[in-house]
Amino acid sequence: MKDPTLTPTLYAAFTQISKFELMCLFKHHGWLVRKSSWTDYELENEWSALELDGPDSAPLLHGLILYTEPHWIFLTELLVRLVCPCQVEVYREDGMLLCEYQRG
Repeated sequence: MKDPTLTPTLYAAFTQISKFELMCLFKHHGWLVRKSSWTDYELENEWSALELDGPDSAPLLHGLILYTEPHWIFLTELLVRLVCPCQVEVYREDGMLLCEYQRG
């Protein structure tokens, strides 16, 4: 990902889905996946560098994204495929909420 110092931050919380299932979804849609610990993952593509951690029954996804409308649309279309509750928010460096997505 290019120049993460100027990139907004994504925060997401999920229920009723495992970290492994989320990791597989992102991997299937082009993210490079690496284990960052025994139970957690790093997910990276050209426009994001994310960490997937937290409890397996309530995974958390957070990290830097290059926020553009096409990237946000791609991400929300990916999340629509999930059949689990989730809350996703993207914040600017100054803490202002840029956008959010909620399901369930």
